Amino acid sequence: SALKTRIRRMQGRFKYCYRRALVTAPKLAGAMSLSLVVSARGRISSARATQDTLGSASMKRCILMQARRLRFKRVKGTDLPLTLELKFTRT
Repeated sequence: SALKTRIRRMQGRFKYCYRRALVTAPKLAGAMSLSLVVSARGRISSARATQDTLGSASMKRCILMQARRLRFKRVKGTDLPLTLELKFTRT
């Protein structure tokens, strides 16, 4: 779907947060689940972490900030709930 394609294109924003966090925590790895709400205007009206095994407050803030910057095409009707599962491993 167009929504999944858009999210894939935004993965770089989340990877940026991870690379930045690795500078101070080189062994950092884990997962984060995000609960988002996309408004009818195509903007994120709500973003929160529902699960976080990373344990890095600064990375969590960065991920949520990047998630709130996501933009989608306007949708007709009501808000659209969305869950993102993000996994971070060192390569």
